[in-house]
Order: sequence, then structure tokens, then C-alpha cells
Amino acid sequence: MGSRRFLIICTAALLAWSVSRAIRADADSDAGGAKLLHLDASKAGPYDYAAARKQWAFEKPVEPAIPAVRDPNWCKSPIDHFVLAKLESRGLKPAPPADKITLIRRATYDLTGLPPLPEDVDRFVHDDSPDAFAKVIDRLLASPAYGQNWARHWLDVVRYTDAFD
Repeated sequence: MGSRRFLIICTAALLAWSVSRAIRADADSDAGGAKLLHLDASKAGPYDYAAARKQWAFEKPVEPAIPAVRDPNWCKSPIDHFVLAKLESRGLKPAPPADKITLIRRATYDLTGLPPLPEDVDRFVHDDSPDAFAKVIDRLLASPAYGQNWARHWLDVVRYTDAFD
């Protein structure tokens, strides 16, 4: 019963939207009435495929040159060179690296929307391996909380609701 009601509401909304898009105020009318727009496909010229192929989405990707920076030791990946070059062009310096507790708090809040558990913080702080942070990120991405956090955002975007009353 609920899905039929949903279908009726969606159909009505689509119909209302399409009618509102088809009706426009008549600028020439003294009464300010409305008239239907009539689209004449015969007046539209042929589609310009050559111009469409020049759009950015159809261009072959090229690898950009990595910019030179004053402090290449700060960069851990090629992307860092671009970030640092932009900072240097504006006369700015990067912030100092975050300590491990701050780092796990930021990552956990960003990915799950929840604070890190104390045992997770302790495990990360005492892990001296070079891939310790990568392990934290992998664990967070595999957690159900990550999916729940982002599902909530996407359901808000589509204005999901369980009831229409």
C-alpha cells in the first residue's frame, strides 16, 4: 500500500514539475497571463559533434609535470608537491604534522562520524610500523559505521523518509 502511495506522489510531483516548466509568463500580455511553450525541433540545427568532442570529458588525460618546491622532504607523494607549490606561491607554510592521537581522532570522525575507541587509540599510538595509519584507514573503511555514516548523508540528499504523513 505504501509503495503505491509513493508512486502516486512521485507521478504527481513529476507532472507538476513538467507543467511548471512548460508554462511561462507571457511578457507581451497586458494581463500577465501564461502560455504554453512550443518547442520546434525543426529550427534546431544539426548537432555539432566536432565541438562536442572538444569537451574536457573526451580529452585524453595527460600526466602533469610535478612542480618544483623549496622543501621536497616535506612531500610524501606527488600530490604533496602540488599542494606545497600552491602554498609556497601564496607565501604560506604547511601546518606541522599532527600527533598520532589527533590523527586517529580526525580520521575516525571523518570516516565514521564517531569518536575513536580508547583501545583503538592505544593500538595506533603504540604501533610504530610505517603503515600504521594505513591500517587504521583500512579498518575504518571496512567498518559498518563507515557505511552507515555515508548512507545517512546520501539519504539526506535524496530526502529519504519512511513515512509520507
